[in-house]
Amino acid sequence: MGLYILMLIWEELVQIELEEAMLLKSLLVGCVLGLLSSVAIAESFYSDSNNNKNVFEADDRTDMLSSEFPFSAIGKLVTAEGHSSCTGTLVGADLVMTNSHCVRNEHTGVTYSDLIFYPNFKNGKWTNYSYVHSFIYTNISNPQEKNRDIAFLRLRSPLGLKTGFMQFEEPYQLIDPVARAQLANGNIMLAGYSGDYHGTNTAGVHRGCSLKKMYTDVYLHDCDSTAGSSGSALISLLTGKIVGLHYAAMLDSQGREYAHGITYANDRANLAVALPEILKEYATIPARLPVRSKTAVTVCNHVPDKYRNLTMAVAYKENGQWVSLGWFNMSKGACQEFYIESSNTKFYVFAQAWKSRTNRDFWTAGLFHAGKRFCTLDIQGFLYRGLKARFCLGPNTYSRYKFKAFDIDYNKYNFVEIK
Repeated sequence: MGLYILMLIWEELVQIELEEAMLLKSLLVGCVLGLLSSVAIAESFYSDSNNNKNVFEADDRTDMLSSEFPFSAIGKLVTAEGHSSCTGTLVGADLVMTNSHCVRNEHTGVTYSDLIFYPNFKNGKWTNYSYVHSFIYTNISNPQEKNRDIAFLRLRSPLGLKTGFMQFEEPYQLIDPVARAQLANGNIMLAGYSGDYHGTNTAGVHRGCSLKKMYTDVYLHDCDSTAGSSGSALISLLTGKIVGLHYAAMLDSQGREYAHGITYANDRANLAVALPEILKEYATIPARLPVRSKTAVTVCNHVPDKYRNLTMAVAYKENGQWVSLGWFNMSKGACQEFYIESSNTKFYVFAQAWKSRTNRDFWTAGLFHAGKRFCTLDIQGFLYRGLKARFCLGPNTYSRYKFKAFDIDYNKYNFVEIK
């Protein structure tokens, strides 16, 4: 009877706006945890978040080459210096879920800087990306938090508005014996950027794996994965929703990791954070995770093949004053992300595509901002303010050009395609 009442309350909360319902949902999650504890008692596992190396018997992974949802919402998470590589999943317009150890070194306590998320990264290429604005994480250096290896990342750009983002399964679904049996019988999918799989250049997808054992705070699963797949969501093939978060491989009693080709057993399994634990952390986001203070604009070079390369300059207004950011060289298919104050409503681009060293085409398209010309300089990263001619004087300057204007919106994914 208690479970039935919880189910009814949860269904009502689903109809409420997210932030208004989060705290109430977190209370329900606590109740669900209590019910789950009567189903299975949590165990202590030998595990290390740096070990993700269980592939069971035959390797069942296939290439993630589709750009369709949900694969559009699954991506690669790296540092700008390339020191760390994990997997993340969009669970909001500008929100990514991954593991705590992907954003913070659990041994030194140092958080990684300049994290970048590339959704639908495949064949070593990407269409969109965003730097991480801020994040929250659990302290997994505390042994009591070991099975709660969770982090949520706020992106600078709301990529999820373009790619779509995933939802969490309702926790009461995992109490139902029939649903639990289905998830234990080949109805789970995991997509992760494992280091042994195309060198993390394409994610490996294991369809048809299972939640073998479900405890209060951790699930044992047999989805094939190795290092780099940390932060991969476990997705129900029945509902298309997230039911868990992969974080490690189990070690044996001597602390040794397993490897490829082993047979699954409850003492040699892959580990996932349980859904109720994820939802408890998710419910704290409004109070703990700052909102974006700037708008991101992604500019991509999709010019025809007849052009060798592209150079462009960008500008915007700041506190009523024009700001020119300089020239940027862009290779074919590359994208560049720019951040401007959220009060701005216009973004300006001037671009020229080169057929050869002496033959270039200006990107006109007849939509230039009438009467405005901005200073452009032939070095990357300069910042000039204002429109006066004196800003364009000197041996390393170009003539002033009109820039093409684009509307931007803080609450939308802002994308400029040069083609």
